[in-house]
Amino acid sequence: MNTTSSSDLLCPRPLPPYTPQNPFRLESISNPWSVREWKAVKCATTSITGPEITDAVLLECVGLFNDHFGVWSEVAEQFDRRVRTGSPIRITVNALRRQCVPCEEACTLVRHHIDDKFVGYAFATRWTYRKMKGTSISNANLDFIRKHISQVLHGSSIAYLRSTKLHGSLFAASNTSGEYEDEDENDGTICCVETEFFMEHEEALQALDYLETHRKIQWPLGDLLEGSEFVLLVENMDRAV
Repeated sequence: MNTTSSSDLLCPRPLPPYTPQNPFRLESISNPWSVREWKAVKCATTSITGPEITDAVLLECVGLFNDHFGVWSEVAEQFDRRVRTGSPIRITVNALRRQCVPCEEACTLVRHHIDDKFVGYAFATRWTYRKMKGTSISNANLDFIRKHISQVLHGSSIAYLRSTKLHGSLFAASNTSGEYEDEDENDGTICCVETEFFMEHEEALQALDYLETHRKIQWPLGDLLEGSEFVLLVENMDRAV
């Protein structure tokens, strides 16, 4: 059995590429925006589907959600008197299942652990629209999104997605001079949906500003307003899926 000293862990020597068989990679152990010290950490990503997504599994996700998801914005109190500005956004197991696992056979849960600590998760829900070819956020096809996103959302098995309203200049009608007929579409948004979920966006917008300023990434989806979320539709690379 191989052993590794603490000095080896902090040594910035390169590690082999990450694989499930070699689940170690270099990670920052200080501020992620200003890396000063590194160590080798064990990373593991697993996925489960259908009946494997039990209430016990969802309870673990709920704990992470309630501790880290975010807080309510100032606007939230205007729409729901039960919430308070700055208070944590919370969810229950039943609500998480209802919103993210509407039908077991079409849902997948991906979980990520670092040094055996549960640090993140994502749900994926599949429903039939049509098979597409691949792309990425760096070259998002906005014309493709404009043509198909409405039908994709309306065909979703997730209730709150079916009821959302598209918002942004991508979906706005313009007159012959190229000006938007709806003044609300001149608000800097390009590709969003109005979910009326009024969480505080400050941390997310700071991360986005970092990507644009330091990584020189051109964000294609525009600004983000209160009660809205970005929406992105990508084409599937695997035609067999």
